[in-house]
Amino acid sequence: LQNRSVPPLRPNVVNRIANDFPSLQVITNGGVDCLEEIHRRTAHSSVAGVMVGRAVINHPCAFAAVDDILWTDAPSTVHPAKTRRSVLLGHIEYCLEQESKLKQCTLLSRNQPAPNSRKNKEEDSIIWHRRRLLAPVFHLFMGEEGNDQYQRRLRKLVERAERHTSSSMLLAAMAHIPGSV
Repeated sequence: LQNRSVPPLRPNVVNRIANDFPSLQVITNGGVDCLEEIHRRTAHSSVAGVMVGRAVINHPCAFAAVDDILWTDAPSTVHPAKTRRSVLLGHIEYCLEQESKLKQCTLLSRNQPAPNSRKNKEEDSIIWHRRRLLAPVFHLFMGEEGNDQYQRRLRKLVERAERHTSSSMLLAAMAHIPGSV
């Protein structure tokens, strides 16, 4: 298979469409890799929003102040600054909740008659969910001390996701991040 050709980005065309059809909600997409680009795309335009893909996945903390840029006219609410560590600890709590729900669903399904292959499907599902739970915080410490060791540890642990919960994998990886980060 050949790669498909990617057309050039034309945000000015998107802006023109948004202005010409004000009853539509037009969202701009592509080439957005920083907060300044979001601001450039929305400041003097009728676009309803901006989609950000790989950039927010690869550098999630670069978008931490997005609300301050997009909602400058909203009433100011003071939120204490979150550290990357506090974000990770909150995500670990979320992982615990999600795995608990998954475990309950698995236990309920085991009480129903099913073919012998059901156990393997349940294990595959648990492993799949654990890996998905790790993905959002894989790049959380990008550019910070200990990031390489953190990511290496997660990669190694995810290979054994059938034996480790997502929260225990994240706690083990977090041990490689200095307390000063």
